[in-house]
Amino acid sequence: MEEGFFKDPIGSDRLKQTKASLDYSYGWLRLGTSYQKGAYYIYEYMMAKQKDTEFNRLTATASVNKNISKKMSLTSGLNFTKDAYQGNVPSANININYNPKENYALFANGYWYKYQFMNINNNIYNIEIGIRFSFSKAQPSSGRKGTITAQLYYDKNANNVYDKEDEPASDCVVNLSDKAFVSDKEGKIKYSLVPYGEYTLKPLTTGNWFFKSQKIEVNSSKNKVEIPLRQSGTLRGKIKYTFSKNSASITPRYESIRFTITSADKTINQTIITDGEGHLLTFLPVGEYTITLDKKTLVENTDCTDYVRTFKIEAGKVNQMDVFNIETKSRKVNIKRFTQ
Repeated sequence: MEEGFFKDPIGSDRLKQTKASLDYSYGWLRLGTSYQKGAYYIYEYMMAKQKDTEFNRLTATASVNKNISKKMSLTSGLNFTKDAYQGNVPSANININYNPKENYALFANGYWYKYQFMNINNNIYNIEIGIRFSFSKAQPSSGRKGTITAQLYYDKNANNVYDKEDEPASDCVVNLSDKAFVSDKEGKIKYSLVPYGEYTLKPLTTGNWFFKSQKIEVNSSKNKVEIPLRQSGTLRGKIKYTFSKNSASITPRYESIRFTITSADKTINQTIITDGEGHLLTFLPVGEYTITLDKKTLVENTDCTDYVRTFKIEAGKVNQMDVFNIETKSRKVNIKRFTQ
């Protein structure tokens, strides 16, 4: 068991964290369970923040690791996870390896994963069969490494220059090389010992201030970049079903209707989905955009004729779009006429 406290990344409170685990193994069998209350990583904190709840997770595992013979081995496992963000997530995996020779092996992998999103159950299956051949032993990378320092600031005069009219953007959560960072009081983030290459910096949260994803080239020991945050606007909208007396019988579905938003200069491409009441909400930087409803996500026997629209976002303002009308197709009616 372990317990402790951590400072709220975007607040001043000290939050509690607890973790307990129990493992048992005998021969080729291993059983384990763990329970966690309170975030240990930034992504856990942000997931729980979106649900406005405290992060908690329960896991249970059972695994088998057995050498069937000198040339064949079996690894398999059953897993169950339940947390505040994903809900119940069961999964199972199996791996079989056969090594007839030292430098190559035959393998078969199977994987099943089930998760729930927006009240929809999703199953993922994966099966791999192949040959693995070893040409030589792997060697540690000897490439050069550098440091990335990013300065985030509120670009109030929209001139892309950090000057006296601007303010540092503290407590801003960003993604750099698939890792989460929180800017300090001076609006800076620092990533050390980064191998030379190209990396992407993008926002993890959206709000009244926004910045576009940016490529960073690491080609020296010290690499500095300024990230201006522009004040964004809000886009709101909703869908609505319309019926007639000859409409086909359907069950309206309001959640998970997908929309794609593209900026006029093609630099921003965003996907949003409706909630359980058919509402859509997002934040976007100032500019002109096109929004397109993905008809593939509509309920069968429905259609939307006005599914592509253009709109404009202004700083600090809310753009309320006209309702997207989802029309129900007419059912076939057979009419018999009798004359005398």
